[in-house]
Amino acid sequence: MSEAEKVSDEVRRRRWNWIGHVLRREPTDDCAVALGWTPEGRRKRGRPKTTWRRMVEVERNGAGWSWNAARRAASDRKQWKQDVRALCAFWRGES
Repeated sequence: MSEAEKVSDEVRRRRWNWIGHVLRREPTDDCAVALGWTPEGRRKRGRPKTTWRRMVEVERNGAGWSWNAARRAASDRKQWKQDVRALCAFWRGES
């Protein structure tokens, strides 16, 4: 495994750990609201089409999770940690 792959795995793992933290918060919390917020209008010229949220949704769909399933899984921290490890292994191709 190259250094770049290790870094991308670490970034993915930290991103999903953070998402678990946000999913455990109250639905009215600013972070939780921002996770589901869709801005109006179009992005300016030159902006990448792939947003952070779209990337997370592709990973989530690839794992077969809905946001509600992820929220239920995140409520149990030990289980969430195992799920995140499994998700990262899935994206590495170790499943």
